[in-house]
Amino acid sequence: MSEKDRIAQIQEQIGRRAARQEEAGEEGEAVLVFLLAGERYAFPLSSVREVSRLRPITPLPGLPAAVLGAAGLRGEVLPIISLRQMLELAESPTTADSRLLIVQHEGTAAALLADQVEDIAVLAPSAVTAPPAGEALPFLQGIAHEGKRATRLLDLPRLLEAVRHGR
Repeated sequence: MSEKDRIAQIQEQIGRRAARQEEAGEEGEAVLVFLLAGERYAFPLSSVREVSRLRPITPLPGLPAAVLGAAGLRGEVLPIISLRQMLELAESPTTADSRLLIVQHEGTAAALLADQVEDIAVLAPSAVTAPPAGEALPFLQGIAHEGKRATRLLDLPRLLEAVRHGR
């Protein structure tokens, strides 16, 4: 399957699962699961507009270190934010699996760089626990446990606010 087909497939899954969740009234929150440094992270699906392949980034001086620059997407110029840098993870070169998560919160849109998009999931509230003291990052809302796998739920509003204030 080509990268373009895989991106289209993910976009279709986002739409189908969001529609199914609304129709069925499922308990839990639909999230987009992605990888950073081999760990699973997620944002609420309601905040994710789309997933896109990496595109050329124009560096812009004077921005916070986590802002890699800007890129155009469908006539809109978006800041490209390194999630690895925001979460204080070691930087790594981008790969063919790297993706931009186009997110929106209260009128603010941004493209967040992820290592790879994994899936869409519906997380039951009972599966989510508070982060342990050792993982008390300011952007971590909680951790969902599914068997042996853990998914770290990130707080998008706090993350975008930190970028806005120069972190």
